[in-house]
Amino acid sequence: MINLLPLPAKKMVRREQRLRFFSVLFLVLGIAAVVFGLVSLPTSILLEQRQSGEVIGQSSLQEIARDRAETEKELTTTNSIVEHLAKTQKVRLYSVVMKDIDQLGGEAVTVRQFVFDEKNRLIISGSATTRAALSEFRNQLEGTKWFKGVDLPLSNLTQESEADFTMTLTFK
Repeated sequence: MINLLPLPAKKMVRREQRLRFFSVLFLVLGIAAVVFGLVSLPTSILLEQRQSGEVIGQSSLQEIARDRAETEKELTTTNSIVEHLAKTQKVRLYSVVMKDIDQLGGEAVTVRQFVFDEKNRLIISGSATTRAALSEFRNQLEGTKWFKGVDLPLSNLTQESEADFTMTLTFK
């Protein structure tokens, strides 16, 4: 085809072509940038939420760790109180046992010393007015709910009156 356009008109047409080309190119690049921004927006929002969730999670874990430490402290305190109360109950129990032993002895048997040892035994010392009273006292101790064994050495039964004795009583 023969180009009948004069040279200045040709230059203007080429300039307009380039102008349109670059306008369309920048428009397409702008639209692509907007689309890319819209597509990456949810990803960035999710990433930000995840990071804030991790921060919240870490603070929650730290709070849980503090609560756990407080609970462990309270539990330790409670255990020490329970142990103390358990020991106190044994003391009360021993005082009841001592009272029962004193009542079983009556007027004929005098108990002077109570010794509790770590082997779950009670060693009592005292004196009895007669050998029969001491033997009866031993039999009564064997019949109580507190002891599973009463050990009275035969040497304590040698004297007829004013017999000193030492008995070993084993708790149930």
